[in-house]
Amino acid sequence: MKDTFGNTHHIDERDVPGTTPGYKHDGGKVPLHLLSTIALNRTAEVMAFGAQKYATNAWRAGMDWSRLIGAALRHITAFNGGEDADPESGLSHLAHAACCIMFLLEYEETFPEGDDRYNSFKARMDRLRNVLEVKTDGSEDNQQGQDRIN
Repeated sequence: MKDTFGNTHHIDERDVPGTTPGYKHDGGKVPLHLLSTIALNRTAEVMAFGAQKYATNAWRAGMDWSRLIGAALRHITAFNGGEDADPESGLSHLAHAACCIMFLLEYEETFPEGDDRYNSFKARMDRLRNVLEVKTDGSEDNQQGQDRIN
């Protein structure tokens, strides 16, 4: 059986009427029960710290993706270097990195305009727009700009 993401799954006997006392049509739904409760709680602790420091849901306004990539890498690097907790919050570096990654996952769908990665499609288009802003009056400057595009 294929789920909504096109992944193949074996049919769970709980999804077949008459095989268990209770029956619920939840086949193909996102299996949130597979997520780690510990990881969710640690991430939520970081979210609470951020809500106090900034504002509740301030992150939903969006920010440049590179800031989140940098922060996630700093937290992972600190953890890799033997530091378990962020000095400012006292909370897990990995939970901080998880927040950054969670924001990026959200932004992929809700804030694509924040994608400032160097080789992203948006960044390449922005660089192209900058090149195209050269003079369009036929001057030599315009020809040099056209040469940069080609």
